[in-house]
Amino acid sequence: MTVRAPEQSWFFAREYQDFHRTAVSRFVESVAPSVPAGAVIIDAGAGEAWYKPLFGHASYIGLDYAVGDAAWDYSKLDVIGRLETMPFADNAFDRLLSIVVLEHTPEPASVLGEFRRVLKPGGTIHMV
Repeated sequence: MTVRAPEQSWFFAREYQDFHRTAVSRFVESVAPSVPAGAVIIDAGAGEAWYKPLFGHASYIGLDYAVGDAAWDYSKLDVIGRLETMPFADNAFDRLLSIVVLEHTPEPASVLGEFRRVLKPGGTIHMV
């Protein structure tokens, strides 16, 4: 039987996390220039609103329920609320950004329904 040393397990887990975060960040960085100036975009499940600076040319709204990691700083959020019952009018957004969110929601089908409700006809969802 082969047993990995804890240092190796930690190394591989960290290497995966860095790769995953880099890939996700590159995706969002590729999306940002495609959002027209002045477009209204919601970051649904924004967490600490890491991607807000990439959308300075648009009207960015960061929404999160703010119950994730206790060490997170939710002060950059624009709205605290549930994705299952988003506090916005129908057809309010041109674009919707949702990064690593659905697997953390108890009702993903309801969340997808809300995404559809708040997105304007012909709007775009950018999701990982």
